[in-house]
Amino acid sequence: MNLLMEELKVSQLMNATITDTNNNTTGYIALEDARRCLFAVDVACASGMVKSKSVKVELLKAKTAIGGSSAAMTGANGVAINALQGSTTVKTDVEGMQVTDKLEVNGIEFFRAASKDVADREFSTAAELVELIEVYLPSLAASANSHVVTVTAAKEGGATVDLVETKVLTTGTPWSPGGITTAARALVEVDSEKLGAGFTHVAIKITNSAGQNIVATVQAIRGDVSYKPVYQAVANKANV
Repeated sequence: MNLLMEELKVSQLMNATITDTNNNTTGYIALEDARRCLFAVDVACASGMVKSKSVKVELLKAKTAIGGSSAAMTGANGVAINALQGSTTVKTDVEGMQVTDKLEVNGIEFFRAASKDVADREFSTAAELVELIEVYLPSLAASANSHVVTVTAAKEGGATVDLVETKVLTTGTPWSPGGITTAARALVEVDSEKLGAGFTHVAIKITNSAGQNIVATVQAIRGDVSYKPVYQAVANKANV
């Protein structure tokens, strides 16, 4: 396995607010002396990204530290952080849900009903929904604040959250689904050998199409060139 290095270096490249429809690019970092780099991109949106909104993360390369001859990485179309898909934290408001309306969390459906039924995954309040999520999805943690339910990973760096809200009952006063993503993470990896001739530096570009302001934090994790690369040796084995 092509490991990064025996020692790793973590550099924070961005911690910035990006307004809707705008973009921001980190500074360029040298990759010529490191085998590969992993970028951890965390996006926080206090107002929340609603369904169909997204943030795009792209990998750029350049020939100098100031971005000379910058270009998009060949074959790299970027990573989309889509609302309610693979999120770190999502919220859903169950107020107004009608009987038979449903929520799907990581592929498990939960149904609004007149009373709680664990076996049938039915709930009548936000607190009951929290109980069901923790029974059927132990990798997730849920909490209720009045009628708003927040779902996140049970452990830091654990499972991500997918949320699908389905309005079934359309008579009377139908429910208006309004789930949001308030936090999400994208991981982007690049090998130095794939930069191409003359290219030595890389950066991350973030384009905000969330419909809200976001705070983006980018950290680069790469081999520390002040330490030697991983050296692997295999002892000879005598024939027996």
